Amino acid sequence: MVIKTQLDIYITIHVCTLCTHVQAGGKLLQEGMEENKSLLTFDLRLTEVSQESEYCINKVVKDNQDRK
Repeated sequence: MVIKTQLDIYITIHVCTLCTHVQAGGKLLQEGMEENKSLLTFDLRLTEVSQESEYCINKVVKDNQDRK
């Protein structure tokens, strides 16, 4: 799964919210973000994803900002 648009992000966040295992939802979000090249901001404060997933997602966002 590749997240490319704001709608994809919205859907993915809701999938993570509905996921009974928050850690699995964070991993799903992390995997979806790995190919993203356009997202410049992402607020993970209330998602309760693991520290590993949060780190990887923030790294993708930072790389996107640096590329811009």
